[in-house]
Amino acid sequence: MCENDFEKASSPLLDLYIAQKAIEERKTIIPIETAEEQCNPVCSVSNDEIIFAIEHTLQYLEDKFREKRSEKTDSKSSLKELIKHYKCGTLKEDIFEKDGMSIIDYATKTEEKFKAEEINKKLKDDIFIRRNIRMAKRIHNILRARNNHTIFSAIGAGHFFGNNSVLTHLQTNGFVIEKIRDSDTIQSLRSPYRQTAKFKRVWTKENMPLL
Repeated sequence: MCENDFEKASSPLLDLYIAQKAIEERKTIIPIETAEEQCNPVCSVSNDEIIFAIEHTLQYLEDKFREKRSEKTDSKSSLKELIKHYKCGTLKEDIFEKDGMSIIDYATKTEEKFKAEEINKKLKDDIFIRRNIRMAKRIHNILRARNNHTIFSAIGAGHFFGNNSVLTHLQTNGFVIEKIRDSDTIQSLRSPYRQTAKFKRVWTKENMPLL
């Protein structure tokens, strides 16, 4: 994982890249979330609360547009910093909070701030805490069922932190978690089915719509 690989506009989305590599090398792919869970991650927030959150999110995006900050540039810089900290073993939770957007910041009235705080709590519970528990349980079951296999599990970096992270739940179930640093040597397992990756242009970053 190199910073330069993700600076190219023609680079494939990471999720697609990992899936394509698994298919090329004829690896067994086991989902730790269903399509329905991915498409409907929020179950505790009402329709009125969703509308409230969307309105304040739009205000946030409008402010960013007025500041003439390119989302593409911001995302690239943020991703480079994320990769750098990951490789150096200095990835911490506050990295995600530094430039994070909270709807509380865009609520002006007292009652709005209270409502925004409640929505933020629900969103965090749905998007992180509940999903972390579910994903950790499924990873645990996969590892126990295939204890003589090497398994690669891909989850978002935001699920690695906090008292309710996926890693914390796995540790609670007896697993030992160790960081892999840039200086570590990992044996490369070459598959006899290895092929050259090919990606459709529709799935490259340069073809993704900008908000």
